[in-house]
Amino acid sequence: MHHAVPVFAEGVMLLSQLPASAQRLPLPFIRRFHAAIRDLQQILDEGIAHRQAHPREDGNSLIDFLLSARDGETGTSMDTRQIRHESIGIFTAGVNSTSAVLAIPTSIPTRSPSIRTGGCPNGLDLSRSGHYTTSALAATAASVNTSPGRN
Repeated sequence: MHHAVPVFAEGVMLLSQLPASAQRLPLPFIRRFHAAIRDLQQILDEGIAHRQAHPREDGNSLIDFLLSARDGETGTSMDTRQIRHESIGIFTAGVNSTSAVLAIPTSIPTRSPSIRTGGCPNGLDLSRSGHYTTSALAATAASVNTSPGRN
């Protein structure tokens, strides 16, 4: 599991940046990602089965919580597949958001004329690197600003 989680998290970040068609290519990191998914599924399925067979009295683990959860309308509980998917979703909830936010600064120079013209288009010019950084940060902040009345 110690190996599967970082491979899975890295794979989610990398694959979230690729078009869907590229996500099916037989590249080594994609194969490692799918192997990590299989490992995580097996580990979670074993943990769920163990917890179903041996419930804990304190019930304070994620799996205990999900096993005890009931649908508000039907009163039904989740099956193993649902518990596994919810667990993985909870473990990795911030990965997609984080990767999207981290991708913004790398894509700004291609979209922002203020950076392209005020930055370092032909390599690092140390006399202007502060200007480039300031321009990049300003453009990034402007592109993600969600305040009312701002574009």
